[in-house]
Amino acid sequence: MNVKRVACLVYRRGMNNSQKNIFYVLGTIIIFFCVSILTKDGMMETFEQTKTGIFAHSLAAIWIGLFNTVGIWDEEKIYVEEDWINKKYSHLDYIMAVLISQTNLCIFEAIIGTAIFVLQCELHFSEGVVTQSIFIDLFITNLLTIGTAMLLGLMLGTIMKNMNITLSTIPFILITQLLMSEGICVLPDKISQISNLIIAKYSLSSFGSLLNINIYPSKLKILCPTIEQEASSLFQHDYTFIITNWRNLATIFLVSILITVVILSFKFHRKK
Repeated sequence: MNVKRVACLVYRRGMNNSQKNIFYVLGTIIIFFCVSILTKDGMMETFEQTKTGIFAHSLAAIWIGLFNTVGIWDEEKIYVEEDWINKKYSHLDYIMAVLISQTNLCIFEAIIGTAIFVLQCELHFSEGVVTQSIFIDLFITNLLTIGTAMLLGLMLGTIMKNMNITLSTIPFILITQLLMSEGICVLPDKISQISNLIIAKYSLSSFGSLLNINIYPSKLKILCPTIEQEASSLFQHDYTFIITNWRNLATIFLVSILITVVILSFKFHRKK
C-alpha cells in the first residue's frame, strides 16, 4: 500500500462524490428527524416506547450506513479496474481510500444522529457509562452502527455481480436486522445464536443500556403497580456489557473489511 496513491485516491473520490455526500448528509438529517418525530411520544417515560424509539433509531442508522456504500463498487469499478490494469494503484490502496473517505462521511452522520437522538430523548443526565459524557457514548454507538453497516454495504456491493442484484438483497438484510435483533420479540433458543451476527442487536442493546431503560415502567406496570417487572437481559447499565457490544460491532466491521479485501484481491489479480 502506497500512502501517496491513497491520498490521491481520497482526494479524487472527494471531488467526484462531493455532491453525492451532501445528498447523503441531507438524507441523514431527514431520516433521523422523521424517526424522532414518529417515536418521540413516550420516550424516556415507558419501557416499551423507549425501546421502540431506540430500535427505530438503530435501524435508521443501519439503513443510512448500508446506502452510503452499497453502490460504490458498481459505480467505480470501470475506472478502478482500468487503473489496476495500468498499475496505477493496487486493490489495497483503493480499499484504504474508500475507508478514509467514507469514515469522514460516517462521522458527520453520527454527529447528526446523536444530536437528533439527544433532542428526541430530552435527556435529564449527562454522565456516560464508558466515558464521562453520555453524548460521547451515544456518538460512539452511532458511529459504530453506521460504520459497520457501511462496511456491510461495501462487502455486498463487491460480492454481487451487478447493482440490480445488490439492491435486491437489501430488503433481506434489513428484514433480518429487524427480526433477528430481539427488538420485536425474544428469539427461540434454536435460532437465538443467529442474533450474534446482527448489527441491530448490539446497536439496540448499547443504546438501551446507555439510557438504562430497564428503570422505566412498562405499560402493564403502570396499569397494575403491584406486579413485578422483570428487567430485560438485552440491556445492562454496565461498562463491561457496553464495551462488549461495541467490540462485537467492531468485529463485524473487521470481518466485513477482510471479506471485501479477499474479494477485491481476487478481482485485482484476475485483471492483472
